[in-house]
Amino acid sequence: MWKPIGLMVIAIWLGLIVTAVTAGEPIYLEKTDAARGQQLRSRAWIDVIEQEIPPLKNAPGDRMPMIMWHGVGFAPLPPSQIAILRDRGLCQHLQLSESMIPAAKVLQDAGMPVILMEGRTDSWPYSLAGEPDAWAHQFDLTYQPPWFGKEDTSQWHGACLKELDGWRRLAENTRETLRKFRDAGVQVDAVLVDYEGDPYPWSHLFDQLRHCKRCRKELP
Repeated sequence: MWKPIGLMVIAIWLGLIVTAVTAGEPIYLEKTDAARGQQLRSRAWIDVIEQEIPPLKNAPGDRMPMIMWHGVGFAPLPPSQIAILRDRGLCQHLQLSESMIPAAKVLQDAGMPVILMEGRTDSWPYSLAGEPDAWAHQFDLTYQPPWFGKEDTSQWHGACLKELDGWRRLAENTRETLRKFRDAGVQVDAVLVDYEGDPYPWSHLFDQLRHCKRCRKELP
C-alpha cells in the first residue's frame, strides 16, 4: 500500500533535460537545442518516458511516486504503460473531476496511488458565482485597465477579492467530487491544486483594485 508521505511533484517540460541527479545534490537543468526539442515533442509522452528516463535502480519502498505537470493524459492507461511509469518512479495524475473515476479505478487495480492534481488561473473560481456583476470589478468610468497580454476586456474580468461565493461553491464541488470517488470505491491518496487567482500573479492587477468601486469599499 502506498503511503501518502514524501510526495514530490516534478514539472518536466519538453526542451529541458536533467544533467545531474545525485543524492544530496540539486537537479540541474539545461535547455536542449532546437532540433532535439522538436524531436522530443514529435513523440508520444509515454515513448519519451520509456526511452529517455531509465528505470529506478532501487525499490521506492513506501515513498509516493512523482507526478508530472504535463504527461500521459487522463484516459485510462493499459497495464503496460502503467508499468513503464511505475518502474521509473512515476505515476499518472488525474484531475479533480468525477470524469476521472474510470482512470482512477485502473490505477488502483494496478496497485498505484490515485493522485489528483490540477491548476487554474484568471478569475476562476470567483466566476463560479455566476454573472460578472456578482464578482467582477466595477471600474471607474475614466479607468482603462491595463490587461495582461492582448485579452479582450469583454472576455476577461478581474475579480473583487472579498466576493467569495465562487470559492464557497468550489469548496462544496470539491467535497462532492471526493464523495463520488469514495462512493465508486476509489481511495484518493493525494490532492494537489494550484489555483492562481486574482490578484496573483501580475502586479498590475493591484492597480485594478484601486480603481474598482466595490474593492475600495470592501478592502482596507
